[in-house]
Amino acid sequence: MSLSGISLYALKNEMKEQLIGARVDKIYQENKDLIFYLRNNRQNFVLYFCFSADNPAFYVTDKKFDNPKEPPMFTMLLRKYLLNSKIVDFRQIGLDRVVSIDFETSSDVFELDTVSLNFEMMGKYSNLILYNPEYNTIIDALIRVYPDMSSIRLVTPKENYTLPISEKENILKLDKSEIYAIFDKNNIEPLSKAIYKYLEGFSPDDAMDIMYRLQIDDKVNFSSCNDHEKHAIVDEILKIKEKIENNDFTPTVIFNGDKPSKILAFNTLRPVKQKSFETMNEAVRFFYEKKAFIKLQSSRIHELEKSLKKKIESLNKALENNEKDLIRAQDRDNIKLTADLLAANIYKIKKGDNKIVVNNFYSVNNEQIEIKLANELSPKQNVERLYKKYTKLKHAEEFLKNRIPKLQNEIYYLESVIVNLHQSETLLELNAIRDELIKGGYIKTNTKKKIKSPKVSFREFVSPNGFKILAGRNNIQNDELTNKLAHKSDLWFHLRNEPGTHVILKSANKKYTDDDIMYAASIAAALSGKTTKSDVDYAEVKYVKKIPGAKPGLVTYKNFKTVTVEPLNFKK
Repeated sequence: MSLSGISLYALKNEMKEQLIGARVDKIYQENKDLIFYLRNNRQNFVLYFCFSADNPAFYVTDKKFDNPKEPPMFTMLLRKYLLNSKIVDFRQIGLDRVVSIDFETSSDVFELDTVSLNFEMMGKYSNLILYNPEYNTIIDALIRVYPDMSSIRLVTPKENYTLPISEKENILKLDKSEIYAIFDKNNIEPLSKAIYKYLEGFSPDDAMDIMYRLQIDDKVNFSSCNDHEKHAIVDEILKIKEKIENNDFTPTVIFNGDKPSKILAFNTLRPVKQKSFETMNEAVRFFYEKKAFIKLQSSRIHELEKSLKKKIESLNKALENNEKDLIRAQDRDNIKLTADLLAANIYKIKKGDNKIVVNNFYSVNNEQIEIKLANELSPKQNVERLYKKYTKLKHAEEFLKNRIPKLQNEIYYLESVIVNLHQSETLLELNAIRDELIKGGYIKTNTKKKIKSPKVSFREFVSPNGFKILAGRNNIQNDELTNKLAHKSDLWFHLRNEPGTHVILKSANKKYTDDDIMYAASIAAALSGKTTKSDVDYAEVKYVKKIPGAKPGLVTYKNFKTVTVEPLNFKK
């Protein structure tokens, strides 16, 4: 779980400050996720309930949603009870991952002054339950739990609402001796596990942070610690208790690579990539919307890449067949020789013959060769058939010599699009690449009206000596950068003999150094998807020419030099 009970406590406090008194204006449901449109103090808010199986949460956002036209039954029920109602409280059950939102209803129809909505954030068992707090009876739930699903706790209309069972202790109600007693009672379990197993609100990451701050092995148990270590552990938990009571949080998101991994109530001393936020809502929103973006981005990249690879496979097959045909076409001189010998010996052929043996007078040895004939054709027709075949192969060679480079360029172009896909940083970039493919006829769209997408800016860097470096994000940008924007004296960089990004070092006729060249080359390697040493060619822009009629970004170049570089490990 990414959101611990302690983080939820901080989030709940922020909600109380921001949303108490807010009126419910609209309610929508997208899959299982719920979206509440609220208005408070002349401001609009969107309260979003996320039901991700591994990361359930709720937060305030200004993100726009596509609201379904047909509301599910539970949404209709929520509208019935909650539209125009007013939020009067946010309550957390201890430090557990259960939050109650109390509403003051605006209608006398249901004879209820207040209703409560409990959000139980329990992984795949997460639920949203509307109930009557006066009689503690369930009105309905997003996910009903029937007797055949659970014999312990039913969640159906008119059932008594019971909280999820928790055997953990709330540290806000414990003193030092009581916390000490909990660890002393469970003294054979690893401390890093005992902390989150027996104390509400703590996550495995919180436990690891405590052990790391105290420089105690996280696998050690309480009984193995000396008295100083035992008291230090309890004191550290009491410090956390004090921070919780004082609402003293440093909301933090930690990462696994570039992907957000966990949300913490406090920053960590562990050597992990992390980002701190002013509020817990900002941290939670960043975490969930970033994960949603990465998932959507990955899905769109996969979809486009799959389509491109299918096209590349088809083009490679066509290229292979064309190259075989070219080899056959280049062997046409043997067919002409055979036709000439047959024409010279046509008087020897009788209709119905299926072969003839003639002397090859073009050969030094004048050896005999056998020529197969079509016995249904006349002698003249047999000769004409061979000359026609020769002429056809001659024309085929001319066509194939023109066709094969075009196929090779198209394959190269589509491979460069795949490189650009994997280097994209935003959905805007992905949409620009998709528009490029639509324009090139590789993707069909049902939209007749052309929607103008916002312009994507070039990537920008600064070399060691202060020269501006620009790089394209797609092939249309590569085209524009190299053929329109770059000055003829600027330096152009590209991965050697492989698809990649165009990079321009804006020299402005000033003296650049080898450091500037190596830096620009390392950018070209990195943005072309390379992770190990790679060869990069560079030349003055005046020696780089667009291939006439070719796809965007395809060029030829001369008077170039090659450097071998490590790809730049820059932060996206």
